[in-house]
Amino acid sequence: MIQDAFYAFMAAQAGVTALAGTRIFPLVIPQKVYSEATKQPCLVYSFDAKNRQKRYSGTDSLVASSVQIDCYATTYRQAQLLAAAVRAALLDYSGTWTGNTSPQVSHKVQKCFLENEIDLDDPEPGLYRVSQSWAIWYDEA
Repeated sequence: MIQDAFYAFMAAQAGVTALAGTRIFPLVIPQKVYSEATKQPCLVYSFDAKNRQKRYSGTDSLVASSVQIDCYATTYRQAQLLAAAVRAALLDYSGTWTGNTSPQVSHKVQKCFLENEIDLDDPEPGLYRVSQSWAIWYDEA
């Protein structure tokens, strides 16, 4: 699965792990992990859409995914620094991502494009967020 490979790739990025550690989550921040006592920067990702390319002879293995990455922190500066680390890791990236699951599956990433980035805040829990929208093109086969 591309999600497992994405997690493994982000967890291997020194700039990201220096700020978020292993707090890289799919879809939501687990409440038990992100309590008042341990509010640390974290990253949340979701693969929102996967568009497969159609050909006359069938469906191609090339997939265009819309991916949302949210960088959360208790300070604006920390959220910005984490977003910058994500940008540095992904912007114009091409290469291979391999997941940590068994059996291991690799995906050849053609290119990562940052489409949008916006600063947000969530006053209820007192968090700052930088929300990024990415287009990630990869081969599924």
